[in-house]
Amino acid sequence: MSAGVTLQDSLKLKKTASVIARSVISKALQDTLNLEQIVRNALESVEDHFQSAIIACALQTKGDGSLKPVWVNSQEEIGSQFLNLEGPLWEFCKTVVSAKDVEIPPAYQFELIADDVSVYGVLVLIRGDQVMSDFLRRLGEGLQQVAVQIEETSDVHRITRELEILNRTAKSLTTSLDLNTILIATMQGVWELFPNEAAILTLLDFDQDHLHIKIPLTGEPDNVVRYAVGENTGVVGDCIANKATAVIPDVILDQRYEQDIDSEHGHETHSMMCVPLLTHDRSLGALSILSESIDAFVKKDLDLLIAFVASVAVALSNARFLHEVTTANADLEESRREIEHSRNTLLALFDNLDDELYIIDQNYELIAVNQTRANRAESPPQELVSQICFRVLEGRETQCPDCMAEKTFELGRKTMRIENSIGVDHQFIIREIYTYPINDADRTIVQTILQLRDITEQRRLEASLIQAEKLAALGQLSAGVAHELNNPITAVIANTQLLQRELKPLAVDVESVDLIEQAGRRAQKVVRALLDFSRQETQEFQAVEINHSILQAVALVEKQWERASVKLIRELTLDLPAIHGNSDHLQSVWINLLVNAQDALNEQPGEVTLRSERQGEFIVIQVQDTGAGIAKEHLNRIFDPFFTTKPPGKGTGLGLATCFRIIDQHRGTIEVESVPEKGTTFTVKIPIASSPGNIE
Repeated sequence: MSAGVTLQDSLKLKKTASVIARSVISKALQDTLNLEQIVRNALESVEDHFQSAIIACALQTKGDGSLKPVWVNSQEEIGSQFLNLEGPLWEFCKTVVSAKDVEIPPAYQFELIADDVSVYGVLVLIRGDQVMSDFLRRLGEGLQQVAVQIEETSDVHRITRELEILNRTAKSLTTSLDLNTILIATMQGVWELFPNEAAILTLLDFDQDHLHIKIPLTGEPDNVVRYAVGENTGVVGDCIANKATAVIPDVILDQRYEQDIDSEHGHETHSMMCVPLLTHDRSLGALSILSESIDAFVKKDLDLLIAFVASVAVALSNARFLHEVTTANADLEESRREIEHSRNTLLALFDNLDDELYIIDQNYELIAVNQTRANRAESPPQELVSQICFRVLEGRETQCPDCMAEKTFELGRKTMRIENSIGVDHQFIIREIYTYPINDADRTIVQTILQLRDITEQRRLEASLIQAEKLAALGQLSAGVAHELNNPITAVIANTQLLQRELKPLAVDVESVDLIEQAGRRAQKVVRALLDFSRQETQEFQAVEINHSILQAVALVEKQWERASVKLIRELTLDLPAIHGNSDHLQSVWINLLVNAQDALNEQPGEVTLRSERQGEFIVIQVQDTGAGIAKEHLNRIFDPFFTTKPPGKGTGLGLATCFRIIDQHRGTIEVESVPEKGTTFTVKIPIASSPGNIE
């Protein structure tokens, strides 16, 4: 066998078989680290030296452990069968792989054994001599070492790649607190670490720990589907509840396994790993890896999943914390809005009450002041706060007499009193003052609310009600008075008429008799006016000449004024347009105003000026005296029924009230101006007859 001799000669002349084998392997390693390719390269390099022998090699595939034919140099049938996974040569290789301790003649086979567990391949020599056997033995030993080195290098590369994936995934997970972003990063990490397997992420619901959210990590990353599952059931539920990992070689043999819980729809699961998501000893859920193969996972797969799940758990914990904080913030914001709404409501109520309100502490410092009280103090509320109440509100340097707040602090209960005072406009004011205690959590009184209610108008209304009752009684009395007065007045008028007939037209007493008749008729009209006032009735209106009405009233009082040294000044404008009204009622107004003017002179000499003029669409009548005037505090009450400053027996308080009602019936106004010790002016405005809307 020339090829064998040539090789043998070469061994003798050049190098030993081990050196040649190392040289062949070294050359084969130059191009690749793939064991299958290295074997081909090595055997092809010496193929020409073994033409008479049959050399074959089969390698064990990692993962499923199946045997794969790699190389054979024989063109005979045995070589074809070997490549087709059949024949004696193939069966021999299978026997070596399945029974690693079988004794095979060294001249026929060499095992590529990486360690005591894994068989990488079988190198077989048939029809070879001793030199070929020694060479192939050395070549097998070299390939065995190469296989171990490749495996170690592959492990390093795998670990490096896995660390790179873990670091990249951890970075992606920690850059966002959004749950969907975390789920997508988790899905991508699972795809890279376990590319041929399915995965399911099961989470406890953020708000209810007893509910699960099952998320299959399949499909598109941006199309994560969630669906609720039951409570702690299946392998997943057990892992979450017990905070323990699980590696199940065959799910059929595990009683905990439930298809609907532990597997994904459409996936034929035979083995699985499940690792709980733990943070601060709290279960957030679990991550499961599913395989269609039985016993598909080893310890390093579980270690890799545990390392990956640690990053996912931290990210989910942060997301859950953010969710809790966001929910808490939302609740706080809602509470803040409710409190602010309540505060605004109370503040609006506090500031818009007509009553005066303010709050003080035990040092009498103002805590809050409403707008009504601040207006009376003529200062903005914010400037009054923190000031001493009796200084800024009452202008005092010492505590107010009969301070109700002091009693509230002492007694711890509500108090009330009525205060009478004179306002800035010298008006009499009546107030009710209430105090209310404010307690702290220990029921200690720390502040007091003071409420001041102006009841002046209420008291006036009560007085008016009393006067209304008087008017009702007056109405009943007026009917009787009318009957009693009408008879003598009728007799007076009848007798004056008889006297007028008896007296000659030029007699001296004729004028006096005429005045008696006018006075009698006037008395008759006064009785009728009193009845009208008590019954709130109106008389029929017609065209009235104001000056004529005024002069008739003057005629009734002029004689009395002459005896009292009262000078009457007439400033009546001629040719005034008529008004629409009741002449008798208007005469009552002028007589009342003239009589009041005389009374204001207090039996002292003085002047009364009577004016009439047109101002636009109104007739203006003024009665001005030089008397004592009206006190400022009485000006806004002089038109009230029964209000009078005259002593008893001198006035009833009905005169100006009657005037006001009559002028109001004529759609006019009556106003008063007075200066003490200088006099008073009453001004009456009545629309002329041509003015729109003045006809009853």
